Amino acid sequence: MLKPAPATFTGARWLSAEQLEVKQEWSGDFEQMKVGEPLTRTLTLLAKGATLVHCLNSIPLKTDERLKTYPDQPVLKEQKNYRWLVSFSRRKNSLNPLKTGSYTLPAIKIPLV
Repeated sequence: MLKPAPATFTGARWLSAEQLEVKQEWSGDFEQMKVGEPLTRTLTLLAKGATLVHCLNSIPLKTDERLKTYPDQPVLKEQKNYRWLVSFSRRKNSLNPLKTGSYTLPAIKIPLV
C-alpha cells in the first residue's frame, strides 16, 4: 500500500513508489582510467509500485567536457506482475578521457514529473 508524503517531508516532489533502487557499475577500475582507454558506466534504476519509464529515460547523463562520451541505447521496461507495477531503466555510457587529470562527474538527478 502506497502512503502519502509524511508531514515532515519538505521536498518539492514526493515519489510514491514502494521501492526505488539505483545502481552504478563500471566495466573496469574508474580510478585508474587512462587516456584513450574507455570505460563503460552502467546506471540501473528499478522502481516498484510507480510508473516511471517516462522520467527514467529523461535522466541527463552529463559528463566532464574532457571526457568523450559514447551512449548506448537505453533499455526501458515496464510490466505489471500479480501485485506491482515495475519500471526498469538501464543506461550505458562509454567514457574516454581526452586528457590526464582528475574528473568529477555531475550528480545524477531523477526528474519526477
